[in-house]
Amino acid sequence: GHFWICFDTFQSRLPKHRHSLVGDRVTGEVKWVGKVLDKSLFGDRIITLQSMFRLTNENTKYIKENCLLPEMEISTTKMTHHVEGLKASNTSVNVDSLENVEDKLISVISGAALRATQDKNIHPGKCAVLLPDSDFKLLISDSLVEELNKKVKQMYVKFQFDNDLQPQFSTSVTESLQEEHNTDIKKCKCKLFIGPVSQVKGLTIQVVHFLHLV
Repeated sequence: GHFWICFDTFQSRLPKHRHSLVGDRVTGEVKWVGKVLDKSLFGDRIITLQSMFRLTNENTKYIKENCLLPEMEISTTKMTHHVEGLKASNTSVNVDSLENVEDKLISVISGAALRATQDKNIHPGKCAVLLPDSDFKLLISDSLVEELNKKVKQMYVKFQFDNDLQPQFSTSVTESLQEEHNTDIKKCKCKLFIGPVSQVKGLTIQVVHFLHLV
């Protein structure tokens, strides 16, 4: 019989095969650094994905224009729907030194993620802060997540009754994106997800904040 093997040619567990974005601070130009799979070694046995349905047209356009994939054959890739979707917003955060990276991350992540839960009344478990796997290992630790949750609690008004209404972050998919939601958002125990892209493949996420080093 015949079978298909689906894989991402731009992700590898070996550091020497990984890709990274490099930005020019003067011109603002961004380019990828890393090796690309030599498809000629496999003859006609490798076929590029020709259709997509999990992305909106605006998301697809944003990925192409901002170089979020080393290669994306956008001209030959067809969408199986006509959903335009909301335009993606882009924010650059300048870091002067590695010493203040953690403080910057806590401030940026808490502010961006909570705007979705507070202003738009979206369940925390439908929001995610994602990083490339290599960036996640470099920047995110258990202690940072703890400090992030402390920051969130400080941003909320202290209620007279202790009902743990403040959204919290978790690196666990089951506690966040896969949590069974209560119809009453005030009683729902779901958490905001923060983690690497590889952990959420195949999952549908309503709000995504994608952070990557340049």
